[in-house]
Amino acid sequence: MKLNPRYKNMSYIIITLILFGCGGSSNDSHENGYIQFYNGSYNSPNTTLVIEDVIRTGANFGEVSTRHGYQADTYEISYEHQKDDGDWKSIYQQDIKIDSGYKQLLLMTGDFKNPDFTEVTIKNIDVNDKNIFNLSFINTIRSDVNFDVYMAVDNTSFSEAKLITTTTSLMESDFINYSPNSYTFYMTKSGENEVIFSSEQTSFYEGSSYLAIIRDGLSVADNSIIIDIVSDTNHTTTLKHSDAKGQIHFYNSLNLYDNVTFTATNLNNSTAPIIADTFSSYIKLPPADYSISMKDELTGKNIIDNYLITLNHEESLAAIVYQDDNRINPSMKSITENLTPNSISHDIQIINLIDSYDDISLNQVDVYFTKTGQSIEDTKNHAKDINKYEQKSLTIDNDIYTIQVVFDDNGQLRSLVTMTEQAFTEEGHYVLILEEIDHSENHPGKFKVTIEHTLASAFKKY
Repeated sequence: MKLNPRYKNMSYIIITLILFGCGGSSNDSHENGYIQFYNGSYNSPNTTLVIEDVIRTGANFGEVSTRHGYQADTYEISYEHQKDDGDWKSIYQQDIKIDSGYKQLLLMTGDFKNPDFTEVTIKNIDVNDKNIFNLSFINTIRSDVNFDVYMAVDNTSFSEAKLITTTTSLMESDFINYSPNSYTFYMTKSGENEVIFSSEQTSFYEGSSYLAIIRDGLSVADNSIIIDIVSDTNHTTTLKHSDAKGQIHFYNSLNLYDNVTFTATNLNNSTAPIIADTFSSYIKLPPADYSISMKDELTGKNIIDNYLITLNHEESLAAIVYQDDNRINPSMKSITENLTPNSISHDIQIINLIDSYDDISLNQVDVYFTKTGQSIEDTKNHAKDINKYEQKSLTIDNDIYTIQVVFDDNGQLRSLVTMTEQAFTEEGHYVLILEEIDHSENHPGKFKVTIEHTLASAFKKY
């Protein structure tokens, strides 16, 4: 199905004006059914639900779209993603029958090059049964492993938890009624007793239906598992393994120090020494607040000390040490890295550490990504007005680019860096650090871009 460009241009206006009975908001009505989309394709871009040639809402991996209300009928559905040139590409089309009092939850899972599409029908709970909620599980893990799922009230241990279902790949279990409460989930491989996943405690509320989607974590640890819980809201509740660690690595942009180590809260977990303008190896740590120090191994002096970083389950952080020209001592900032193996588009996080050029104070720079035959005026791939020591993000298609870093000098653009034929073609995402190579009088105006590729270790090619 090729979508009509006229609808594409008008879709957001149409959505705001469309009558409720023709598929507008998510207000409750006994005469309406609902449709919602969950993106469980591990290497997918943001994917949008299109209903009868009208763009609705989309979701990134592990997220759910808005729940849309429609009168009972059969509707033509398309799943699409938008390229950075504005064109839309349809991935799959199907007809969906919507019935009054039901929600059709559409799941896209597996490899985005050939994804699986699964439809789960969820009935609204009867108005006379408001003292219950119901719950089903579905397994979307890429391997063929099935799981036994146990549920315990509050923080009850595994020994007291009850087996509630055994999952089958891409087949939802029966919806079972439970009393509203807080619960903890445990999982083992089917027929085994070793707990491989234990969730944080989470609350379930009366009058709601929940689908718990078991998926690959694709983050810090290999074979990590996450449960995304989809209810009647427009977001997922993500449950991570309570024993899962996070990880952090460090970047030293200080040219004065060419042999430094980093330590978190005086634990025996210091990094190996690194030179300037490089990343350390990752340190894997339990979730907690950590005080970070950087030591010059030549003098034994701490260059930075007591910078507090909070690390969460399955989180990957990059901590960057830099010299703020308004401060005597170095500063540090941390960013959260995206490790998912997106093969269609890539998140680019840009950190600007450039503060001057030829005695000109630079408060902002612009970064452009141009394809062959494009100028910076042609491209839509840019991050403008990046303040010094700040960060901006954008998403670009899988392609080869020239990177241009420029600034505005009284109305005339001037170039700081030009990097040709940079391939952003690997699965995963990227962090770009803009910095000066040498700030001395003998080497003024030298700048570079350090490109760090971020990807879950399960997908890295060593």
